[in-house]
Amino acid sequence: MKAPTKNFERNEKILEQKNLGRTLKSIGDEFGLSKTQIRLICVLHERLKIHIEKHPEANVLSTMAQNIIRTREYNDDFELSYKYLIKQSGCGAKTAREILNYFNIEEEVNEMPYKVRLTGQRQRTYAHQLIDAAPDYSIVSIVKGDRTIKQSDKMWAMVTDVALARPEGRKWIPDTWKAAFMQSLGHQVQFAEGLDGSGPFPIGFRSKDLNKQQMSDLIEVIYEYGSRHGVEWSEKGE
Repeated sequence: MKAPTKNFERNEKILEQKNLGRTLKSIGDEFGLSKTQIRLICVLHERLKIHIEKHPEANVLSTMAQNIIRTREYNDDFELSYKYLIKQSGCGAKTAREILNYFNIEEEVNEMPYKVRLTGQRQRTYAHQLIDAAPDYSIVSIVKGDRTIKQSDKMWAMVTDVALARPEGRKWIPDTWKAAFMQSLGHQVQFAEGLDGSGPFPIGFRSKDLNKQQMSDLIEVIYEYGSRHGVEWSEKGE
């Protein structure tokens, strides 16, 4: 039988020595490995042998799978899970399932939906791996980035300045001003009259759903209106 992994024969000897009663430390000293690595090798190699006995036709792993399994012997954080293999090991869905099947590990693969913010090459690579791993008929959506915390803070400071200035005699709270500016940009916003005659209040709007560009447009509208009506901005550079 062809060795299923590069270190199969070595791991076989390690497991035999453990079964003979030798301590993990003494075995580790002989093979240049730590006690933790020896313990992990014994557990996984025993699973591997059981799987080979049950599935003799599946005794050869792909090169990618062999390379990934080899790293587990030197990585204490290595996990035999679908999510870990996809995200940390950089393999595709086929290889991840091959490795899990090899060690007779049954795992329900239900890791979606995913949301990845493309802030660099690493995140782009991860997103590509998720697409490769996704089953047929999955849906992929690419949308512009959400508004930033800095943008949100800036917007709230500006609508508060507008509310304090009471342009055109409007005694609205910042929430109402924000909704009015959103409506001027075409966002679906509704208003209702208050029971105490204090004026309209906004309903059915969610500014947190705005993306970065939409929030930028909102800030620009607030600035244009406020500057035209003599609003004094509390933040410099408005």
